[in-house]
Amino acid sequence: MKKLLYILICLPLIFNSCEKEDAPVNSGSSNNTYELIVATWNASSITQAYSDGYFDPILGTEVVDSLIPPYSEPWGSGDSSYTWTFTANGLFIEDSYADDTLYNSSPGTYAKDGNTIILNGGAILTITTLTDSALSLDYFDYSEWILNDTTYFQERITTRTLNK
Repeated sequence: MKKLLYILICLPLIFNSCEKEDAPVNSGSSNNTYELIVATWNASSITQAYSDGYFDPILGTEVVDSLIPPYSEPWGSGDSSYTWTFTANGLFIEDSYADDTLYNSSPGTYAKDGNTIILNGGAILTITTLTDSALSLDYFDYSEWILNDTTYFQERITTRTLNK
């Protein structure tokens, strides 16, 4: 009986000593990608598609006035360029250059959660590619406004590609 009592007392100790330790939590990270985002990224290209219009006041359906199909262009082409900097403490900075001279710096904040980045508490970007040297982000923007008795809308889908 004594042996059985010793075994019962020792079993919880054995299982406790074999328990795995929790992995360190890295705020805003998923799949260990948080560290990859912290860098200064050079704008490479942008792909955009737009549609806008209004809601039919009787049927309530969207009436598209204009539709611009997806088009790509170098982002920061010609004599201008852009960089996005993500810091380890949640600071986001977009710098704009003309002829290699900084002419605008827009600081803000960001939060990363899995494959989502929220800029300045509002714009939500989805990471589609994140490696040591490449970052691609999708952004969907939809807005509505009322003018007189008509509700208008605009929808924009943007993909931005950046490199280190």
